Amino acid sequence: MFTHTDWLVHLEHHKYLLREAEKERLVKIALSARKIEKKAKVQQSKPSRNKEVVCCTTAAA
Repeated sequence: MFTHTDWLVHLEHHKYLLREAEKERLVKIALSARKIEKKAKVQQSKPSRNKEVVCCTTAAA
């Protein structure tokens, strides 16, 4: 049977595990955000393929 002290130790351990899980979740979110930012920077630095390219012979005609 649990004593009062055993119960407190159990609760502290549970709180510790919850804090660790929250830290891991925040790290995953931060890494995901960093990955998205990096991808956005790469997309901004690449020339857009959607822009219309005008051929010099068509433009001269």
